[in-house]
Amino acid sequence: MIIIPGGNVGLVGDGGNNEVATFTDTSNIQGEANLTFDGTDLTIASGSIQVRTIDYSDGDNAITIADGGGTTFAAAVDLGSNTLTSTGSMQIRTIDYSDGDLAMTIADGGTVTFDDYVGMGGTATAFAAAAGLAIKKNGDHLYLEQTNADNGWIIQTSDSDGHLHFERRGEGGSPSNTELMVLSLTGDLSLKGTTPTITIGDTGDEDAMIIWDTDHDFYMGSGDTESGFTFGSGSTMGSEQIWTAGTNVINFVGSSGVFVNDDINWYWGTGADYRMKYDTSNTRWVMWSNDIDGGGSNADIIRIEDGQTTIDANTTWDANIFDIYDDAMLLASSISPTADAYDFGKGIFKRGKEALIEAGVLKRYEDDGWIGYNDQRMAALLAGGIYQTRWLVDEMKEKIFELEDKVKALGG
Repeated sequence: MIIIPGGNVGLVGDGGNNEVATFTDTSNIQGEANLTFDGTDLTIASGSIQVRTIDYSDGDNAITIADGGGTTFAAAVDLGSNTLTSTGSMQIRTIDYSDGDLAMTIADGGTVTFDDYVGMGGTATAFAAAAGLAIKKNGDHLYLEQTNADNGWIIQTSDSDGHLHFERRGEGGSPSNTELMVLSLTGDLSLKGTTPTITIGDTGDEDAMIIWDTDHDFYMGSGDTESGFTFGSGSTMGSEQIWTAGTNVINFVGSSGVFVNDDINWYWGTGADYRMKYDTSNTRWVMWSNDIDGGGSNADIIRIEDGQTTIDANTTWDANIFDIYDDAMLLASSISPTADAYDFGKGIFKRGKEALIEAGVLKRYEDDGWIGYNDQRMAALLAGGIYQTRWLVDEMKEKIFELEDKVKALGG
């Protein structure tokens, strides 16, 4: 039945519900509390439906649409393997390419796996449309590629935001003629791990340096300019050299010399066989040996006390070693060009250095002929000559006294 009261049109049914639906004006319809459409779905040929809530079958709100378009979900929305939660977050397992292949897979726990290519920005090949950059995968590595350059990739920021420049390569290819790395930091740089390594240079004959940019600049590096490893002041290779190192050689070239603090040992030999230092507790310079007797005993072998210009050597004093010699004649044979060669017995006659070598004052090293000097043995030789002379003087003195007594007895 159709009722037209006061210009409005009403539709009246004869069921228990939805008996009255009233067109309140040209664009609105008003019905009873509940309108149920049985049979087929509701179809709107054109236009829009303004809905405030979409309810569950028990009457609770499932979706609420606020004025202005805000939408609230009462619970999670099942989207198959993915879920849209009631708070608005999206739980997604995969994001696919337009052809259905997986572009990104999100595993349980949050691990994200990318396929070979990830593009972001205005086009499929751009990370940022203006920069022409893309994140790509090469084997197990991800890198940032410069897609608008021929055969090139680069990781780089502009000079105004950190000077972060890495190298530019073709994918899997060789470096091109761009800078390899420029990195500017405002904090500390730490290399961790069991074998951290920094490699500077690419095997070319060129200068590679580390520069300390302070009030007094210093540098350290190796390369073409000096053909060695150099430490110096300034910021240019070869300037104000302090020391340089070549193959197994270190040259100290500082004009002021090399200074070593007190009580610092300088060692020679892989087993620290010898050492040298200035001993502040005893105010003297010492040379020390780890084996002074062939049995591993150690002691100072040379000392120079403060205020002393002579060398004190720790050598063995051999008592009576020259008693078999006529010390005065031996010294004369070694020094005087007119003296006879000294007879060492069994037909051995020697003079000059050879006489002193035979006596042990001098020592010839058979490997290169170098001749060393033993001052203790020379001291013993000189002392022997003095004692021998004194003995002869005393003997002659006794004989003189005997002769004087005989002369007196004869009345002389």
